[in-house]
Amino acid sequence: MFLQKVILLAATFASAVWAQFDTAQCGTGFDWNKNSLGQDPCIVGSKLDASCRGLAVYTYTPLNASQYYLPPQTNRSGDVMCDCNTVMYSFFMACTSCQNGTIYSWTKWIAQCVNISISQYPVDIAQGTALPRWAFINVTSLPNMTYSDTVAMSVGRDPEALPNSITTVSMVSTSTTGISTLTKNSTDLPVPTNVNDTAKSDNTGAIVGGVVGTVVPLTILAVVAFLYARKCRQQQVQPNGRQANDPCAEYGPSSPFIPFSQYNPNDPSTSPPNLSGPGRHTNTARRTYSGAAEV
Repeated sequence: MFLQKVILLAATFASAVWAQFDTAQCGTGFDWNKNSLGQDPCIVGSKLDASCRGLAVYTYTPLNASQYYLPPQTNRSGDVMCDCNTVMYSFFMACTSCQNGTIYSWTKWIAQCVNISISQYPVDIAQGTALPRWAFINVTSLPNMTYSDTVAMSVGRDPEALPNSITTVSMVSTSTTGISTLTKNSTDLPVPTNVNDTAKSDNTGAIVGGVVGTVVPLTILAVVAFLYARKCRQQQVQPNGRQANDPCAEYGPSSPFIPFSQYNPNDPSTSPPNLSGPGRHTNTARRTYSGAAEV
């Protein structure tokens, strides 16, 4: 029971350490893209993805400058079902933009999509969130079919789409007259170097976080194992050599190490022990390869 409690504590601590390195957030100056609950696009998008995929949590790893989130991939569970719509595209690009990452066009986003939705969210909206009006922009009418902070800011937040409400294309009618795209918009999607399967990004910071989140709990578990072993050694031994409910009894005491003596053909006591078979021990629990053709 003691060991189980400590292991559970270590696992909880590991999750907490990992989470703080795995949550993307917008930088300063992007209050305009938050919903009425104060949630930025990274938080809203992650809530929608988690709800759509039937997960408790789905996080977006933070981006470094010029990094990006991968578009929906057919080999990633849930991508095609949950993200092949302009709403999720807008949330991903807004989350990328507010971290000074690299955004790219809608056409590149849907390269592996089968069914797409324009200006509507085809899945039930997650509880505990709200979708701002700018998320329903018809990005196909924007220059280069690419998300723009300028357009999103001009469209604004209200009215929002709430859980249990119906989202339709009539929410937003966007005119692109006089709107220019941001200079950091990319025309070509860069080639990914490393993909984080849980959050669709290549991120050094997340790797560092993963190392910290893994090493610390392992250190704790090592200490636990040491304490557990010491506790076993300190337990009172009964006359028969084992305690009735001794959790360590199944392992038994370790055999003392006896070094081999150098073989002397004139001294029978140094002769090696007899082995069964030509050069191997008999082992009924494991099948060994003999070198001959096996049937």
